[in-house]
Amino acid sequence: DIIVAKKTSVWDMNAADPMKWSLLPLHSTITNEDQQKVFQPVPKAHRKIILATNIAESSITVTDITYVIDFCLTKSLS
Repeated sequence: DIIVAKKTSVWDMNAADPMKWSLLPLHSTITNEDQQKVFQPVPKAHRKIILATNIAESSITVTDITYVIDFCLTKSLS
């Protein structure tokens, strides 16, 4: 027998309401001011989503992050 336990997904809370998402890019071509936004707290009941390059992801620690999803994509220069 296979038993499947229901587990809360990253997307379960407020998934239908994108206005409660704080979507923040993090890479080298954005301003320093915009880069600092990833360290600021988001309003209660908001989900912070950071879209980061692999360099940014491995270079910093954001204390209020619960999950990291790494797609292992890299840019190949030829």
